[in-house]
Amino acid sequence: NTTPRANVVKTDTGYGIELAAPGFSRDEFELNVDNGRLTIGMNTEDTKDYEDRIQHREYRFASFKRSFSLPEHTNIDGIIARYEAGILYVDVPVEEKGVQRRVISVE
Repeated sequence: NTTPRANVVKTDTGYGIELAAPGFSRDEFELNVDNGRLTIGMNTEDTKDYEDRIQHREYRFASFKRSFSLPEHTNIDGIIARYEAGILYVDVPVEEKGVQRRVISVE
């Protein structure tokens, strides 16, 4: 299975996604938000020359795509991503919206 594993954690400002993806460079990741979904992907394949030289394989880097539903009131302009020590960290800020309550009297 080449799909990286992920943890989703609650933070003080929203949520954090931690995606275990060692061996890549930060330029290879593609992150998009569309219609309430965050998609994290990468499109990479071994070259034919590299494949021909492999004598024994225990791991492979391959394309993947993961999608996450974003919570209501996500500040999509505030989403930031960083890649450190093989983990892609994505901070997803959620704006607090006050609960609006109203008592309606019957006339």
